[in-house]
Amino acid sequence: MNKLWKKFEKLSSKCYANMEQSDVNLEDWDNAFSVLMEIIKEDAVPELYLLDDRTDYQFDVCGWLDDYLDELEILEKNEEVQSICEQLLGLFKWEEEDPGELNFRIASAMREQGKKEEAHAFCERWYQKNTEDVLAATALIYAKIAIRDYAGGKKLVDQYISEDTVCTEDNDIIFTAASLLYKLSGNKKAEKAINQAIQQYEEEIEQYFAGLGEDELEFEMDDDELPFH
Repeated sequence: MNKLWKKFEKLSSKCYANMEQSDVNLEDWDNAFSVLMEIIKEDAVPELYLLDDRTDYQFDVCGWLDDYLDELEILEKNEEVQSICEQLLGLFKWEEEDPGELNFRIASAMREQGKKEEAHAFCERWYQKNTEDVLAATALIYAKIAIRDYAGGKKLVDQYISEDTVCTEDNDIIFTAASLLYKLSGNKKAEKAINQAIQQYEEEIEQYFAGLGEDELEFEMDDDELPFH
């Protein structure tokens, strides 16, 4: 392990130690990210996940980046979120992994900065590249809500949710976006139906986990292991 990795390990550990004490020192996170950028440039890996793969997941780089971006979003550092996500998109090829989560964060950060039209254009380009991507569709719905294009948002929702569509772990994000869309557009009937579907899904999830013993919950369950499809 070279000096940069040792430095990143020390800083990232400090980040989590502070987090456990509810004392978020953003300077530690920023410094750790700077070191990570040095590592990325030095190692020249084509895909982000390879940083973890080549280090036997000793540092959980991808997990740490998610936590860092989460902290920035909580602190409403939206300009920084956009900048970091754009840096990461430009550093890797993204041929083996989908950068959808980064795109979603960029779109959200743009909206929070008041860049509503820019966010809408960004989401339109993203969605047109893959019209089957639920995450891209959800981001575009939020973008349309932001510019008050409720008719356009509804048209997109209708492509994914019909009267018979069940809310699941695969599409709950688009149900949540649809709920907000119908609320703001004043469509109370549609909003009620969407909220009922969301509530039913949440109740099923609660019932499922309530039936598990404490020992059975001491692991992270993948989405495809959930019983509702």
